[in-house]
Amino acid sequence: MLPYPLHVKRESFILFLTISLITFFNCNNLRAQTISFGSSGLIGETVTNPTSLEFGPDDRLYVSQQNGTIWAFTIERDNAPIGSGTYSVTNSEEITIIRDFVRNHDDSGNLTQVLTRQITGIKLSGTALNPIIYVTSSDNLIGGGGVGEDTNLDTNSGILSRLEWDGSQWNKIDLIRGLPRCEENHSTNGMQLFEKDGTRYMLLNQGGNTNKGAPSNNFAATPEYFYSGSVHIIDLTQLESMTVYTDPRTNTEYVYDLPTLNDPSRGDISFGSPDFPYIDVSHPMHNATIDIGDPFGGNNSLNQAFFEAGSPIQIFAPGFRNPYDTLIMENGRIYLSDNGPNSGWGGLPKIYDVNTDEFLGDQSTIMGGYDPINHYVTNEINESGSSLDGDPLHFIGTINDANGTYYGGHPLPIIAFPSRARIIAYENNGGTWNELYNTDLATLLVGCSGYFNSSFTIADFPDDPRLGEYLMDEPVGSTKVNILDIINASTNGIAEYTASNFGGAMQGNILTASFNGNINRYVLNAAGDTVDEYEATFSGFGSIPLDVIAQGDLDVFPGTVWAATYGSNSITVFEPADINCIQPGEEGYDAMADYDMDGYTNQDEIDNNTNICSQGSKPNDNDGDFISDLNDDDDDNDAILDVNDVFALDPDNGLTTSLPINYPFWNNDPGTGILGLGFTGLMLDPSGATNYLNQFNTDDLSFGGAAGKATVDIVTNGDALEANNNQDNGFQFGINVDSNSNPFTIHSKIESPFFGINGSQNNPVDFQSYGISIGNGDQDNYLKVVLMNGISNADSEYGIQILLEDGGIVTHDTKYDITDILSANAVNLYISIDPAANTGQPFYSIDGGLTLNLLGSPISLPTSFLDDSDNQGLAITLISTSRNATEFTATWDFIEVYENQNGVLTFNPIDLDFGLTPSTNSLRT
Repeated sequence: MLPYPLHVKRESFILFLTISLITFFNCNNLRAQTISFGSSGLIGETVTNPTSLEFGPDDRLYVSQQNGTIWAFTIERDNAPIGSGTYSVTNSEEITIIRDFVRNHDDSGNLTQVLTRQITGIKLSGTALNPIIYVTSSDNLIGGGGVGEDTNLDTNSGILSRLEWDGSQWNKIDLIRGLPRCEENHSTNGMQLFEKDGTRYMLLNQGGNTNKGAPSNNFAATPEYFYSGSVHIIDLTQLESMTVYTDPRTNTEYVYDLPTLNDPSRGDISFGSPDFPYIDVSHPMHNATIDIGDPFGGNNSLNQAFFEAGSPIQIFAPGFRNPYDTLIMENGRIYLSDNGPNSGWGGLPKIYDVNTDEFLGDQSTIMGGYDPINHYVTNEINESGSSLDGDPLHFIGTINDANGTYYGGHPLPIIAFPSRARIIAYENNGGTWNELYNTDLATLLVGCSGYFNSSFTIADFPDDPRLGEYLMDEPVGSTKVNILDIINASTNGIAEYTASNFGGAMQGNILTASFNGNINRYVLNAAGDTVDEYEATFSGFGSIPLDVIAQGDLDVFPGTVWAATYGSNSITVFEPADINCIQPGEEGYDAMADYDMDGYTNQDEIDNNTNICSQGSKPNDNDGDFISDLNDDDDDNDAILDVNDVFALDPDNGLTTSLPINYPFWNNDPGTGILGLGFTGLMLDPSGATNYLNQFNTDDLSFGGAAGKATVDIVTNGDALEANNNQDNGFQFGINVDSNSNPFTIHSKIESPFFGINGSQNNPVDFQSYGISIGNGDQDNYLKVVLMNGISNADSEYGIQILLEDGGIVTHDTKYDITDILSANAVNLYISIDPAANTGQPFYSIDGGLTLNLLGSPISLPTSFLDDSDNQGLAITLISTSRNATEFTATWDFIEVYENQNGVLTFNPIDLDFGLTPSTNSLRT
């Protein structure tokens, strides 16, 4: 277990680094130290979707995967000079005890047969001979989304486990069971350990269940639970001194089950029942009456866990949407980066008058906003007030602060007003969320027992009105909440750089990992409450960095930074390189040189805001020719200038992209094109005056992420229609079809913002629209099928527009009013192509239903669409516009293209299998 050679290498590495630093300073007359890192991938690792990483006391690198596996890698460095070393796995251990032996349940608490767990956090402790891994895991399913899908995943599935190596095997104990798990993908996340006054503590991050505090369609109408959306503090000394019991239902060792509400839909059981888990007479709940399946199965809040006095887990800081990781700095200060809300994914809690119970609106509609004295909030479903806010970096206090003193700004109605918020469970009925239960908390507390308390009343749950106010949109520097910075990309892992490299210039800096491919670096003021400097220190190294760690002077591989690149299925290593790097403006600076030897000129890096002195920071370069995409006029080296190339990132221009195509819009799936989702170009300005890089802004996109969607958060005024030709966000890819191909169908599903209960924005108006299009890839030749307003502004109906533009002239424009289309949770759009007849037939279905509805008759297509001699494929495009209207948010769940099942084009809107449907494996709902 003890990789002794690593200790020798560590000491040699420190000596080598010290000599290098001394030499550097002596030879360069104490020139101001430049921060520079080399970058390399960990050789020999085998990770898939890594979620967390940390070196253990045995100097092995432990890496968790989303599927419940943990890897322990023994690593060696080569003998290359400092700053250019490579790191290789010499031995690996696959730890599957969480994946294989932590059982899953449905949301009613029934055991399932699935042997996969989602791990989102690991923390290492123990000794070199007996390392300990603390692990957070939850149900592996992902629900929610535009159709409001409730997968029946266990919303009480969060578990904190401890794995300990005894010298021959890993032994598991589940320390806490029954923590929340969001219907979407937020879960029990990262941990930090600290000691105070002789007691060991853990800070545990717990994701929330909502977008902005209210249940919503995309989060399967689940409210915030007592334990969701907060940072918790765990008294490990207390917890690990408690008795370990065995659950007879699964033969699982565990310590503490959170008490849950008395679910009105589940039967009560007590000792004597074959399903009763607390059979040991010494167990505090041996004489209790519980719901069958407890503590599992949150049942859409009816069986959620709640607080009890004396418990080893308490709230430290409430009110976060999805805090992934927490940082406790060496000086005891605590920071975290929270995931901000997505536009169209759910609104703010409904507000009522505290004296009259009159409904007033929500925080986005009430004059003067939320008043914690005269208002209260509830757990009712609400889409109003949905908007996109970035990911804030919070300074939440120190380890000496009292529990619960810092509020992160994400509302938690059940804690804000336990006596008024109501326990409401919804079920989806044909696209509409109906109340299944609506009761008060006091009713569901009757008969509840806990580990420390034999009974509970509403008096045990006092109001905390401050937790009803939404503050995540507060600007940096606000006095209401300590937000130090906001990143417009999902930002998760966080670490402190403590090593003395670069003359100590980075000591005390904070590093965070963002989905946009950056590792962000913050230099704080002396008080730690303001950012003095910011830099994206590492960039261009891999897709979707999720977690980041930094090694100290006394750690193995001191001064290095390690990132878990979730989308690239890899581990990236950044090694400090103390080099002589002249800065712009200094004597001898050469803009055309390459000071960090990463292949890019200094000027190219400056143009891209990357670091000229660090190989760990380099610009995007699709074709790998060491000219950045920004400065390369042909980003795929196909001899077509980007301004004339409809597929600027595909050298084969769609001719090697064969059917079937299935782009689910999960992170880095298929791993090519823009943001890894398969798009290889933007709908082309036919004048040749616009570079595709100027047709979108990544800060206004939510592509991939936990949701698995392609969302344009701000649909702009740009439009391809006729002479406008200023379409933005027209992401497209080419497929290898032409006039000789078999019939095929393009299928996509569109979601928010207009659908569902109380659509998050006003009904669509001229000229708001979004959907899909096909064509030759430019803005003069396309057929689009889009959601839009009614045939006239006076109409109460809304529907679908089919528009064909040929050579810049509209040759077909038909609008269809469709009753109740906005009541749907989603609309599936199809265009079925018969190449032999050169026609396209649009049709649609609502909520993934079995009824496919034709939209008119087949439309004759321009011959340029399927030209077998044009050396390019057919363009498939996401298209949207808000021309002359309010900006809105457009979301696509997936796009797929497949050959028609029977190879013929026939229509029968009554029978699903009419030659247009895909195989069973391709059907999406």
